Amino acid sequence: MANGAVYDDNGSVTQIHDRKLEKLEEIIEAANGKPVLIAYWFKHDLDRIQSRFKVEILTSSDSIKKWNEGKIQIAALSSIRGNGLNLQEVV
Repeated sequence: MANGAVYDDNGSVTQIHDRKLEKLEEIIEAANGKPVLIAYWFKHDLDRIQSRFKVEILTSSDSIKKWNEGKIQIAALSSIRGNGLNLQEVV
């Protein structure tokens, strides 16, 4: 429930609150133009984030390249992958 929404027994999303999204908005504003990376766990988290912010989902080598080049302001990636992800450019 801390995420602000839950799945019900039928798989539908029940929204509870927007506090987490409001805090994310504060974090993005405090970043003052610097890139922000968001890890999400549930699909409804991503859906709610995308409905409020322009977010690029990091799913390919091309999107990771764009992230490293500073071309993405706000990026999201699934935290359930579990295999790790290196977003650093080798110099």
